[in-house]
Amino acid sequence: MVTILDKLESAIPNLKDLCQIQIKENPNKNSLIVELEPNNDYGQENIFILTYYNHVTLSYDYYERRFDFNSDLHEDVIEKVTNIVEKILTEQLISVTTHSANINISKVSNLYEPPEAKKVRRRKNFRSRSWSGTYDDDCT
Repeated sequence: MVTILDKLESAIPNLKDLCQIQIKENPNKNSLIVELEPNNDYGQENIFILTYYNHVTLSYDYYERRFDFNSDLHEDVIEKVTNIVEKILTEQLISVTTHSANINISKVSNLYEPPEAKKVRRRKNFRSRSWSGTYDDDCT
């Protein structure tokens, strides 16, 4: 069975230039955590990919998405997660989190292409994070 890391390495030939890779495996719980850490001084947030039985969870900044699958759809989920991670690493997608004046309440985080993110970032009370820091911003 193809793993998330296998797929990432084949889809992104320069993966090791873009990030440091940490792998934590727990065979007893049938889980694997892949952590991608920026290889630069500007990126602030790591990407976490957790595979656990029949789902994959992708986290970046405040963004988190869970992909459920049955055994037939495993490859499809790996492909979707790989595409999103590749776009984050190349700054085609950035995390934008909007929130109320109290940052601990009503957080909504999504991934946007940079032009779309500009529209969201016109509001007050947001933060944006991109892999290399190009689009990082905080506005409260």
